[in-house]
Amino acid sequence: MGAPFVQLPLILLLLAASTGAMAFVMGRVKRMQGLQQAATSPHGVLLFVLGLMAALFVLPLSLALLRSAAWLPELPGPDDAEALPLPLLVGLQALSTAVSAALIMTAAWCIHRRVDDLGLRAHRGASALAWGTCLWVACVPVLVAARLVNDVLLGLLGVDSGVQEQLALFAADPATHSSPIVWLAMVLVIPVGEEIVFRGALYGGLRRGLPAPWAMVISGLIFASLHDVSVFLPVALLGMLLAWAYERTGSLLVPCLVHALQNGLTLLLVATETTS
Repeated sequence: MGAPFVQLPLILLLLAASTGAMAFVMGRVKRMQGLQQAATSPHGVLLFVLGLMAALFVLPLSLALLRSAAWLPELPGPDDAEALPLPLLVGLQALSTAVSAALIMTAAWCIHRRVDDLGLRAHRGASALAWGTCLWVACVPVLVAARLVNDVLLGLLGVDSGVQEQLALFAADPATHSSPIVWLAMVLVIPVGEEIVFRGALYGGLRRGLPAPWAMVISGLIFASLHDVSVFLPVALLGMLLAWAYERTGSLLVPCLVHALQNGLTLLLVATETTS
């Protein structure tokens, strides 16, 4: 049996699951109070800029400190960070994300003695796990379609399409498939840190002065611009989806779960494909 016939049932199953998941999500959206404009950070955009500046310094500073250690003399310079071993690279990226998120939370606490306006509040309503899983499943076909459109647009612009640098390194080195540092960084630290930075601070700050759709689009585009150009459109769409989840639930818990699922299952698919 040909590959298209093997894949067709899987595609139909995915579409059916996506439809059911979307029905679950939309059936509960109207029952949720959602994010109130006054519940977002009034200094969110400034906090985002502060966190971003900190993150930009952490990677080169960490490389400089590691190179100065006598037992790590062969590390590349800060302009060639992609030459690092993958566990070290994603570990440093996770560190920079965590430092950025921690600085944002610290600054928010120092300014007005609270961090709940960064979305760090309890989830209310239907199970956050059910919400996050169903929302991710519902949007998988949309994200796949966005990736296909992204590749077509890159081709028209004369830009080579491909995968993100970290995924390419992950696929090329089977030894990294079982690295706890890679999985912990990509599935836990980076998703949680990025949600605090991009949804809690950036989206929340934009939401203070803009209607929700505009804040979603702008924050999603900024989110994508700080990732690999080869996946700009699907990452921008993912950023808007995560902002929508924050808007509807009023908490960062569901966006964190969706982000973790996206990263984790992407790693799982890459690992499965390269070892089969």
